Amino acid sequence: MTITVFLDGLYQIGHSFALVLPKDIFEIQAFDPDGKLLRKLKREKVIKKFVGQVAFGCKNADIIIINQPVDFLELHYEAIGLNIKSGAIVVDTSPVPLYAAQLAEKFLPAETGFVSMIPAFNFTSLKEQPFHTDSASAELFQKSTIAVSSPSQKLKGAENVASKLAAAVGATVVYMDPYEAQEAMVKTQMMPKVVSMAVMKAVNERPSWRD
Repeated sequence: MTITVFLDGLYQIGHSFALVLPKDIFEIQAFDPDGKLLRKLKREKVIKKFVGQVAFGCKNADIIIINQPVDFLELHYEAIGLNIKSGAIVVDTSPVPLYAAQLAEKFLPAETGFVSMIPAFNFTSLKEQPFHTDSASAELFQKSTIAVSSPSQKLKGAENVASKLAAAVGATVVYMDPYEAQEAMVKTQMMPKVVSMAVMKAVNERPSWRD
């Protein structure tokens, strides 16, 4: 039986899932603001179908993979919660599993599942910056590690779904406490960006500085 996967966002992670998930097992549907990218992936048979609103993609999906910036998460969880079918599993790929779990508890119905699935990319992908759709690759997850945690009390078995997804894309799963996972992600993904922004701001405020 085909499993319907709805990709909510086709940034680096979502686009890479679309490229690598086996099409004989998963029917891939997707939402993204970039309509040109959606049409291209459908022509290339990377995705089966695309939708213009998150609400439309949730209704028949067995698995919903969220690949959205942290600032947009609440808006997307609210839309998903109003339309998700009973028994579906939400997989969040953002680096803030505790915050995502709070949104899951707030917006997702009790008969659905939630799991955090945070990829730690392989070394060859680290040079591909920034993490947007142009740096997506079918090899992104190969020989990499994915941190899986389920801080929500939603439907049990969501971690098993994440494990199967990881195996399907060639990654190894590490089960982590959500507090440990979030601390690790803040240090390795978010802090470097914050520091870089602070440096740029400091330089811009001192136009005479030339070093």
